[in-house]
Amino acid sequence: MIIAEKIQCPECNSTKNITDYVRAEVFCNNCGLVLDESIIENKPEWRSYNTNDNENKNRLGSPITLMLHDKGLSTNIGIYNKDHNGNNLNSRKKTKFYRLRKLDTKTKISSNKDKYLFNALINLERMSSSLDLPKNVRENAAYIYRKTIKMSSLKGRSSIGILAASLYASCKMCNIPRTLHEISIVSKVPEKNIGRYYKFLNKLIKFRIHPPSPYNYLNRFCNDLDLGCDVVLKSKEILKEADDKDLTKGRNPIICAAASIYLASLVCQSRRTQREIAEVAGITELGLRNVYKIIAVY
Repeated sequence: MIIAEKIQCPECNSTKNITDYVRAEVFCNNCGLVLDESIIENKPEWRSYNTNDNENKNRLGSPITLMLHDKGLSTNIGIYNKDHNGNNLNSRKKTKFYRLRKLDTKTKISSNKDKYLFNALINLERMSSSLDLPKNVRENAAYIYRKTIKMSSLKGRSSIGILAASLYASCKMCNIPRTLHEISIVSKVPEKNIGRYYKFLNKLIKFRIHPPSPYNYLNRFCNDLDLGCDVVLKSKEILKEADDKDLTKGRNPIICAAASIYLASLVCQSRRTQREIAEVAGITELGLRNVYKIIAVY
């Protein structure tokens, strides 16, 4: 965009300009010299072509999204069998538009590559919806997956496994704590495979991800265990003391969060068993018990 208000006229050195958006020109108010003849109109376009435009002036369409195989740039033939006046179409025209919709769908997903990407993004949307993930995490996961298939061949690798690893990486990058266990449930891919594919993606794309903090898991785990705010606050205090004594350094943050919740539930007299907490956190009781003993002693 060109800002015309500060352009100095080379003829008379005047800075008083007039911007004509109809002709897309900027000319000097003093001598009339044309200073620019290709300006960009940045104001909203409010012309109305029918009665609907007077009521709803938003005619920009849907935003571009990576969650669609064509990024949302294509158009769709409406499913309503009505003309521009709102009248129902006759049977001949209904049949015609049915065929047009069918042909339109085929042309959008014509190649095998488009079909592959279309099915993959549907699975990604399904997993994201099951985990109730926000839009930015979904978009970032789609970007990681698109970049992966562009940089490397997935021959011999599971597409759903790469999708699950992309979603796991996106959750980490956006600071949305989701465990391998949760993603394994919605994707039906073993945790070990997701971890292996995540290492493959990390080596290929080289993520810049900070180590997850156990504090990120406290609220969600306590909510799933139906524990109150007092347990959450006490868990944070326990983790803070453990951090100060370097007891959590080098240990799995999920296990550290689960151990602090177990100890806090005992202190606040809202006891949950180790098995209940381990199932919610997706860890083993042995791992929880080992870290709990270390934190409880100190």
